[in-house]
Amino acid sequence: IKPEFHAALLRRHFTEIAEGGRPSLYRITLRYGGQSRTYLRLALPLARDGKTVDMIMTISDRLAPDYEDDVGSDQLFR
Repeated sequence: IKPEFHAALLRRHFTEIAEGGRPSLYRITLRYGGQSRTYLRLALPLARDGKTVDMIMTISDRLAPDYEDDVGSDQLFR
């Protein structure tokens, strides 16, 4: 996943979900290549055995307008 800062963000979020076993909803604002994007990402932990998270289902939706004041940020809603 490029750029690296986005890959690091995904690793952090997915680790939180896998280890915590709780759903999350993040608002994420990124700027890369002269463009900014703001989107919501819902992530749901799933476990075949009912205990150990071994899958994460996600859905994302881009927001408009972008939040220029929050570029490079992520905000967790629970």
